[in-house]
Amino acid sequence: MKNLGRKFMNKFLLALVLMGSVGCNTRDSVIVHAQSPQPSIPNCFPERFYDGPTETPDYLQFASQACLVTADVSETYTLKYDHVVQAADMQMGSNGGSTFEWAFWVDFRTPSGRSFSLFMQYDKHVDNVGNLHEWRTFTVPLHLPAGTTVTIRRPGQPADACVRPGPWATGLFCATGQKIELVGVIKE
Repeated sequence: MKNLGRKFMNKFLLALVLMGSVGCNTRDSVIVHAQSPQPSIPNCFPERFYDGPTETPDYLQFASQACLVTADVSETYTLKYDHVVQAADMQMGSNGGSTFEWAFWVDFRTPSGRSFSLFMQYDKHVDNVGNLHEWRTFTVPLHLPAGTTVTIRRPGQPADACVRPGPWATGLFCATGQKIELVGVIKE
């Protein structure tokens, strides 16, 4: 009986080793998924649809948690690959029924210390648009080396900035979520 258990364990360990090496033999086949973010900021919760940052050599999707408009949002991700970015999709969302204005920045800082930001503002005076997307193309692609930090930043606002709250969590509030997607030049 002990011998059967050992044989099973050896086969199980071999299967784990083989499964772990499949698809990891080239740089282009690796997809990095971080764990779902935990509520690290008071009054913030991970988005239901979002399972943490996704990065490949040609793509990045990174989103902040959904937070009350009064919360300061600042979440950072560090690129694992060199990226040559040809376009960015910036998205802002809020809870239904709410009306207010807000803005967010995506800050980039390269390992050499160079930095720049992308900015987006949403004046949601009526609740008929849903999420707002801005697709930005870059005439000259941006080179973002591995080690570049990408920070989504949205300063908190006073409570009275929420003109009309909508249902969220356990009451009526104004809350936002922000996302950046970077689309690279596909490398063959």
